[in-house]
Amino acid sequence: MLTYHLAEDAEMDLSDILSYVKEHNPCAATKLFTRFEAVFESLTHTPFIGSIRSEFHPQARCLVVGKYLVFYEVLESIVYILRILHSARDIPPTLSAKQ
Repeated sequence: MLTYHLAEDAEMDLSDILSYVKEHNPCAATKLFTRFEAVFESLTHTPFIGSIRSEFHPQARCLVVGKYLVFYEVLESIVYILRILHSARDIPPTLSAKQ
């Protein structure tokens, strides 16, 4: 079975997202964190469910989670979460600049 790992950029993205949401609605931040964890865990069972987004990263896949895009790649035994970005952001420069 696969496991998942968040890249440093993805950890920072998640922290920033949750901090912002928590400022406005602490309960919603908790629910959002739980939702992200469930999605990450589900990717270990169905890793190829996301759309291929090789224009952003050679092996990248993308899964929509509410207003957010989870970019990841599937390695041998790991689902590697690359970034977690709001869908309104300018994605290509943001993703490629961090890689």
